[in-house]
Amino acid sequence: TPKNASVYRITEGPLKADIASNFRRGIPCVSIPGVGIQKEIVSTLKELGATTVRLAFDRDVVTNKAVAKHCKKILGTLREAGFVVEWEQWPDEFKGIDDYEHARATGKSTAETEVLVGDAVDAAVDAALAAASGESTREQAGALPDSRTEVIVNTEEHRVNKEVASALSKSLRVYDRGGCLVK
Repeated sequence: TPKNASVYRITEGPLKADIASNFRRGIPCVSIPGVGIQKEIVSTLKELGATTVRLAFDRDVVTNKAVAKHCKKILGTLREAGFVVEWEQWPDEFKGIDDYEHARATGKSTAETEVLVGDAVDAAVDAALAAASGESTREQAGALPDSRTEVIVNTEEHRVNKEVASALSKSLRVYDRGGCLVK
């Protein structure tokens, strides 16, 4: 990992970090074993000369309350240590940044990530915690208001199945992983 980069990305697990680093040259990744294991992250980032840290955690942040709580904790820890913290998001159909980057590399997605800064980071983390706790509406969790999709059902089974799978993958609790819907 190079020292004194302008931004360092934190993700879960060394494989995700390797994949994200390989596809996103210029943004080095630092991995932690999981969002709950933050012991050495501040000292590692300081040793690297980091000033801005970009959190890139899996989509289960909106479905798993423990993961969401750890994200909120790491956000506070990094800010207390003096880092500028950003939050990176990718389309909902991808669980992690590795899935997203693989889809981009293979031409299955052309979408760009969205990087939130400042108060938007706090809003995203708070919305994720609320969603994971079952306390939020879809609007609070980042979906468009009334994001239902109309699918015209007829004898074109392939089209109908594709449209329904696409609509279901936009759910906060269901996502597309390698072409399969999973919860």
